Amino acid sequence: MRPISMTTFAAMLALMPLALGIGHGVAMQQPLAVAIVCGLMAQLPLVLIVLPVLLWLFGVAREHAPAVGCFHGGSLQLKRRCAAVSDKLLLR
Repeated sequence: MRPISMTTFAAMLALMPLALGIGHGVAMQQPLAVAIVCGLMAQLPLVLIVLPVLLWLFGVAREHAPAVGCFHGGSLQLKRRCAAVSDKLLLR
């Protein structure tokens, strides 16, 4: 968490003079700097808050999901299909 936020804040601070239009000849590069700073500001909460919550939710959902598939029950057709696919992969 700390390296991500430190890197993001360093990049945002480095681009602030360009985004604010301070200096000579920044008129052409100012929109790019503004877009990068806004993207970094939007990315930080997504990476630090939303992504861990989604990973946690999918992990909890996977733990509570019923075990259906090739090796944990399921229908006979599904087992045959899985066996056929694994045989094809082993023959290659």
